Amino acid sequence: VPAERRYAGQIAASLPDDRVPEAGREHSTLFPAELEVVASDRQGEVGRALLSVQVLDDSPELLRPQPDRPQLETLAEMTSGRVLNSAADLAAVLREYPSTPGEVLVHHTPVWDRTLFWVVLLGLLAVEWTLRRKSGFG
Repeated sequence: VPAERRYAGQIAASLPDDRVPEAGREHSTLFPAELEVVASDRQGEVGRALLSVQVLDDSPELLRPQPDRPQLETLAEMTSGRVLNSAADLAAVLREYPSTPGEVLVHHTPVWDRTLFWVVLLGLLAVEWTLRRKSGFG
């Protein structure tokens, strides 16, 4: 692109105060907004476009994935639970639960769905057919 056709500059953008998402919402939300772009040069306006977009409110929980230790400890205390600090703590908790037998899975295959059945049946029929032919009965 030739230097005289390049654009360098800044674009200032902001949402109206009534459209700014509230901080601390429990889940991220999408809300519609319209973006108007106006291009101008020294002689005046060159072009204008209006674009509909959806703005995603970034959840603070997703922006900072590190655990909030004080919050977790408070939650554990309120629910009579405990905070697990390591894999060994988790293993100890899992060992406290009694072992229960799982489901018993029984798989039945009908005789006619077995290859050996068909090989033996066809083999016996072939032997019977051959013996009848050789003895003159077939």
